[in-house]
Amino acid sequence: MNIRRMTVAGQFYNGNSKALEKEIKGFLTGVKSILPVNSLVRSVIVPHAGYAYSGKTASITMNEASANKYKCIIVITPSHYVGFSGIALPSYDYCETPFGNIKVEKDLASNLSSVFFVNEESAHMQEHSLEVQLPLIKYIFNETPVFPMVCGHLTSNMFEDLAKNLSNLFTEDILWVTSSDFTHFGRSFGYMPFTTNIKENLANLDGKAIEEILSFDPNGFQSYLKKTEATICGATPITVMLETLNKAVHTGAKLNSKLIQYTTSGDLTGDYSHCVSYAGMAFYN
Repeated sequence: MNIRRMTVAGQFYNGNSKALEKEIKGFLTGVKSILPVNSLVRSVIVPHAGYAYSGKTASITMNEASANKYKCIIVITPSHYVGFSGIALPSYDYCETPFGNIKVEKDLASNLSSVFFVNEESAHMQEHSLEVQLPLIKYIFNETPVFPMVCGHLTSNMFEDLAKNLSNLFTEDILWVTSSDFTHFGRSFGYMPFTTNIKENLANLDGKAIEEILSFDPNGFQSYLKKTEATICGATPITVMLETLNKAVHTGAKLNSKLIQYTTSGDLTGDYSHCVSYAGMAFYN
């Protein structure tokens, strides 16, 4: 079997299955759904930092979809380590997690014909923004297979073409999991648009980006990024998801959206001078 092996277990999340299960159960204990009863979740945006920082936000957001049954889960992520153009499709058959392997539904690639889908295996192998989602998916959705996609550099014309292709996969029996942290603030990130009232200013900065996303507006989101230079590392996969959603369901007219949770690393550490924001969102019928 061709397996994507764990590379950040013990770093971003606990590699011991019993300890990891206890941690995820802790994230979900006492948490109640904030979506309407019988909602069909079509897509979520979840963070990908270490579980100690963003695991709860990711867990409770993904868990909003736990009552639904899916034939596959698409995981779309940014590339942090490998530079390339297009979207890299998976070449492996299974993903390793502490809870067991997850099957990769490679047959979905047969629906994709754009020249902007590429084979770039190295983009998948060390990508933590992909890997940190996999234990949660395995824990919450058990045997549901995945179809991981890693986004490289994309231009506006590429977004359009890719969305046309992917719209056939934005169906009620496929859950889209989009992996993104939000603003990376601080000298080490090279981003300090303000130096006072950091917590409040961060919430405002991220809040306006979240508003564009929840309004199903990829162009507004991209314009806001250009205006603010906000360091949202998953901006590309978020834009791909929004463009695809709009192609599939007519500009979100048939969908609702909800912010599930917004937090920052500063809320945990008390240090807002070096801070990353996390947002969990759901799009649902």
